[in-house]
Amino acid sequence: MSDATSQFDDLVATLNQFAAPAATEPLAFGDALDSLGHNAYTLTATLAILPFLQPIPLGLFALVGSAAFVALGLQLYKGEANLALPQKIRTVTLSLRMRQALVNTCLKHHSILP
Repeated sequence: MSDATSQFDDLVATLNQFAAPAATEPLAFGDALDSLGHNAYTLTATLAILPFLQPIPLGLFALVGSAAFVALGLQLYKGEANLALPQKIRTVTLSLRMRQALVNTCLKHHSILP
């Protein structure tokens, strides 16, 4: 099995774990990321690129998105085991239906990428 196939399988497994029903619904985004461990980086990067795949100009959002990638990259560079997010983002709650919709969108976009 090639490395690219293995990485794609890891991504699909992470996305499916994120979309799985949780003991408490709705699930806080921070709790979901904590349950993913080091795979939280993969999920966060995948969710962060979704707006950039749309054929519309992003304007100021492009700067915010770029800053998010820089912050994510710095945490990876430092070797942080867990992803650190602002408390306001960690407390956002996501229903099971919303998590499944996000995962389906991610998988749809990843299936058309080379």
